[in-house]
Amino acid sequence: MRSTLTAQAGLLTGSRALGQLLNAFTGIFVVRALSQADYGTYRQLLLLYASILLFGDAGFSQALYKFIPPRREQAHRYLSQALVATLGLSVLWVAGLIPLSTWVAQFFGNGDLVPHMVLLAAFLGLSLLCKVPEAALITLERVRILALNTGFFESLKFAMVLAALWAGQGIRGLLQVMVFATALKLTHLLWAVRDQIRLVSPAGFSVQLRYAMVLLLPGLLNNAATYAHQYIVGYYFNPAQYAVYAVACFQVPLIGVLSTSVAEVLLVRATELHRQNRRKELLQVWLTACRKAQMVFLPVTFACAALAGPLLITLFTPRYAESRPLFIVIVLGLAFNGIFQDSILRACSAMRAYSFFYALRAVLALGLGIVGVRYYGLWGAAISTFGTMFILNVWQLVKVGQLLGVGFSTVLPWRDLGRISLVSGACAILAAVIARPIPLAPVALAAGGSAFALGYVALALRMGLLTPEETRGLIGQLRAGCNRLGILRPKVVT
Repeated sequence: MRSTLTAQAGLLTGSRALGQLLNAFTGIFVVRALSQADYGTYRQLLLLYASILLFGDAGFSQALYKFIPPRREQAHRYLSQALVATLGLSVLWVAGLIPLSTWVAQFFGNGDLVPHMVLLAAFLGLSLLCKVPEAALITLERVRILALNTGFFESLKFAMVLAALWAGQGIRGLLQVMVFATALKLTHLLWAVRDQIRLVSPAGFSVQLRYAMVLLLPGLLNNAATYAHQYIVGYYFNPAQYAVYAVACFQVPLIGVLSTSVAEVLLVRATELHRQNRRKELLQVWLTACRKAQMVFLPVTFACAALAGPLLITLFTPRYAESRPLFIVIVLGLAFNGIFQDSILRACSAMRAYSFFYALRAVLALGLGIVGVRYYGLWGAAISTFGTMFILNVWQLVKVGQLLGVGFSTVLPWRDLGRISLVSGACAILAAVIARPIPLAPVALAAGGSAFALGYVALALRMGLLTPEETRGLIGQLRAGCNRLGILRPKVVT
């Protein structure tokens, strides 16, 4: 029986959320083990890794979402060709980053980056290769295998990082264990898709290559837009100051993973519905995905803004208390991650618009970022990120409405989003009032967070944010999960 969109996204979200939670916990230990300058160096290395990872495979993994769903009998051809292409690109990245290490260090004004560039390149190359079998498992709807892989190897990496920190190995030790854990993860992923890996002729590769190139330009532009403010700050400020801004850019684990998981599964389903010209069902799937996602995104955004002080002090120590106001500005943009315009643009083959919006985002991010930093310092960088996302999302929604045949007033479930915002805002005020007089940051965070969560659940049920069918479905899924764990399973009398 085919899993629902919610079930598949839930599996991906659960495993990736675990990975991001472990990465967040890793950051808690790393920031305490390193000096502020060393932590700035570590975050600059991660910035290089994360930004190149977005487009380093030239779009070959993302192209699988286009070719495999309608032609599953040829999945082996598309997967094998993507693997070969990505392997070549990974080798080029590894060979290119090492001689460029001096230039990178000069850009950031940080010579401590040079000794770590070899390990960073290896970590990047292995991670790029992982993207291809991961995308293949999603398109083949083998989500359970991918969820197991993500959960297990992220846990293994976390344990190894803790061991490296305990042994006092510093940045070099952290990178070494990341390389080793990623190599093991890649091995298991390749084993999971071994039935689809074959020696194939290059026939038809040009079609896959052209589509990957169509995705490459948006990928490059997305990279420029996503990380422009951090590169600008890294250029204008020293590593210690960059560390303060990097803390302000702290990503809430669940948000990013939920956005990615829903977007990927939505893309597969939306592509199929568009191909079958089932426009009404496509619109309903889009509205449902956005509404359900925002029931998490909006309250998390409000809660993080209300509890920014105790959250950052608890996670990163009082050394980074000055990151709080910057974090509040940046975290407001989290809500935009719960609107999945890219999935609809790609599903409807609106690739010109897809590329245009990424170009627009890059122009806005670079322009606003440079002007903001030059005139307003770190504050300008933070404000530029929110301004860029606001302008871009409004414009994208207009285009999505045209593709779905609806106006701006109905392109999103505005009434539901308004009610969710109202409930979240009320709970945020309650959480801030409760946390403010508590001197210990962890206690204030726990008290405020608990008040927010309880208040949100109570008000959400009171205001009917979940339909009766969705409530029954959620209860059913919780019961099924408890039964699998043996919590609610009835005892057998013998």
